[in-house]
Amino acid sequence: RKAMAMPVELSSYLNGGGAAGAKEGTVLRPNKAAQLVVAILQSKSAADHMADEKGKPRPTLPGFLVEYFDNMYGVEQLAQSKLANFVSSLRHYYRFAEAQTEPPAAQTALVRLCAR
Repeated sequence: RKAMAMPVELSSYLNGGGAAGAKEGTVLRPNKAAQLVVAILQSKSAADHMADEKGKPRPTLPGFLVEYFDNMYGVEQLAQSKLANFVSSLRHYYRFAEAQTEPPAAQTALVRLCAR
């Protein structure tokens, strides 16, 4: 099985623009991770809608995540740490969902969408 690759935009941001491997974060509790996914997807949907109305291209999900965490936390080092926690959580729950014999389809699809 192929390991998930970190999108370049996220990897670069989490490294402060460096080329080394991305920072590892702390895994969030399941309810906190789920709430954050919902908030991010709602915000992404609104950003996509505004881009469509203005006739501009929609932001990529990795690029949007960088912007979302920058706007949410303001201080770049804190935003990077929180984003690293979020990405680590997605990876953790993605592996957990894949290990289940019958993972909930919606959960698996959402985690795959965000974690790739």
